[in-house]
Parts: sequence; structure tokens; C-alpha cells
Amino acid sequence: MKRRLPLFGVVSILILLALLPQLFAERLLYLDPLTRGRVQEALRRTANEEGLLLSGFAISSITDDRLVVHHRAHARGADARRCFTIDLSSFSRTPCDVSS
Repeated sequence: MKRRLPLFGVVSILILLALLPQLFAERLLYLDPLTRGRVQEALRRTANEEGLLLSGFAISSITDDRLVVHHRAHARGADARRCFTIDLSSFSRTPCDVSS
């Protein structure tokens, strides 16, 4: 039993270190309710206008005025990947490089 506690601590720290980059990229979603609402609306509009599923979006980065998301269409064969940079004030979007 005494050996399991340090092992649990080490595994917990490794998991936290693995999740830290994504948590840092999405920190505004947790800290700012106004930004969270604008991101939700931007993703909903993009999904409706582009005919995409919300479940395929992954947030790359967020600032107060800009959102970069990647969309992966899950289908048979190779999955289509798209990237969008969305202005959170006007909800306008431009395509970005998929590899970024």
C-alpha cells in the first residue's frame, strides 16, 4: 500500500502535464463567461452555415477577439480536415492552414 501512493502521485502529475497545453489554450473558456458565450455562438453558426457537426471541432487557440478551430469530419476512409479562424466580434471566418 505504501508503494502505491507515490506511484499514484507520479501518474497524476504526468497526466496533468499532458493536459496542461490544452487547458492553457482554452483558459478563456473557463475564466471569461462573455468569451465562452461568443465562442459557443461562433461554433454554432459555423457548424450551421458550413453543414458540419459540432462534435468535430477542436479549439486550437482563443484570444479575446479571435478563435482558431480545426474540424475533422469523421467518415469512412480518410477524414476531411478543415481549419477556421473566426472573428468573435463579427463571427466572420476565414480558412486557415490545416497543419497549424
